[in-house]
Amino acid sequence: GMTEGISAIDFSPNGKILVAGSWSGELQIWSISKDKEHKMLELGLDEERISYVAFSPDGKIVASSHTNGIINLWDTSR
Repeated sequence: GMTEGISAIDFSPNGKILVAGSWSGELQIWSISKDKEHKMLELGLDEERISYVAFSPDGKIVASSHTNGIINLWDTSR
């Protein structure tokens, strides 16, 4: 699980994957269909809170923005 509270969430376009960002800058992705953690991505960007997460329309990319103004794009198809 996350070490600190969740600050942002989004579902993939097909509704099968959930992404959550935390106050500590962690990003985690869960497969909803299997009810277990699908993949975990760690962000070490000054431990800045994630303020927003969103899937691309095709579900292959997750964007995360942080309170320090940094925006990251993550490939979820790996």
